[in-house]
Amino acid sequence: MRLAVAAILVGLLWAPAAFAAIYVVRPDGTGDFPTIQAAMPMTCALGSQVVLGTQLRLAGGRTLLMHSDGTYEDGYCWWDGSMPPDWGSFGERYDGAARISGVVLDFTTVSGTSVEPIDVYVWENDGGRPGQVLAVVAGANVHVPTWPEWARNVVVLGSPVCVGEVWWVGYWGNWPAEYFITADLDGPGGGVPMTKVGPGLGYPTGWQDIAMVWHPTAALGIGAEADSCPPTPVEQTTWGALKSLFRVATR
Repeated sequence: MRLAVAAILVGLLWAPAAFAAIYVVRPDGTGDFPTIQAAMPMTCALGSQVVLGTQLRLAGGRTLLMHSDGTYEDGYCWWDGSMPPDWGSFGERYDGAARISGVVLDFTTVSGTSVEPIDVYVWENDGGRPGQVLAVVAGANVHVPTWPEWARNVVVLGSPVCVGEVWWVGYWGNWPAEYFITADLDGPGGGVPMTKVGPGLGYPTGWQDIAMVWHPTAALGIGAEADSCPPTPVEQTTWGALKSLFRVATR
């Protein structure tokens, strides 16, 4: 664990956790969280979800995109480094044009199960880092169980958003240091896990690779529910109709 000038960085490094309950968070930020829910192994079928490598095929033709392998060996969070409006955010990069309907977040804690508010984002790519915000759900209440259990939270966007070939998803949580985004240290990877470092912490400011602050990480527990973006409708017309739109000036 490193101590920064004005922030305490916290990480978990215990036995791997491989079980989770799934919670759906509505676009208004609320969710139905049972008091007790049995842990379900991520290597088995989960309701309407069937494991396909690191992707889960969902009902309605959507796909769950995750770079992690479903087991986590660590977890990260900022303490004083989490500051408004979004310093201390975490994000993961994905490739391929798609329509995003929800952001998927795998959380755990060491301080007892709770429900905590976060802001959830979809960003466009800006030079290999999260850029302009394409969608946000503010104040989403996510379920955070006690390690070694972790919870998969599916935060539904108010309206699905179409993204380009490179995009990012993630969150900002202005919460105590005991709440962690899970980290996959030895999975297949493929992601670009990043955190947004605030000013005055002894690190370069802005979006930085996770390894700059903690250690090399294959993937964070951050993903998305996605399907294909519908094609833009094209109105059919005739050349005669097009010509009628223009007037030829005559003397």
